[in-house]
Amino acid sequence: MPPDCTPAQLHATRAAFDSVAADYDGPRGNNALIQDMRAEMWRWLDRAFVPGYRLLDLGCGTGLDAVRMAHRGHRVVATDWSTSSSDSTPGAQAPSMAGTRISGRSTACRI
Repeated sequence: MPPDCTPAQLHATRAAFDSVAADYDGPRGNNALIQDMRAEMWRWLDRAFVPGYRLLDLGCGTGLDAVRMAHRGHRVVATDWSTSSSDSTPGAQAPSMAGTRISGRSTACRI
């Protein structure tokens, strides 16, 4: 842990993300600018990784990117400090969504 970061600050950060997790993929966190940035990132990822790669998504939030990459044929492990965010990951809620690629609980979601 960096010397200027205390456990209290880490827990406050988690609480802040937990408080918005339920609607983070709505207009608040998924506006037009974010969608443009995500589309560019997906184009880059699709060029960099052919289907079948094993990917690690640290700070996955609600898992939109991890789930998308799993649908593209990757095996993804996704985790987030915010348990409310990772509990909102479609893979945590619906393990059958992409066959055997998606399962998980709490702070980690194996996709």
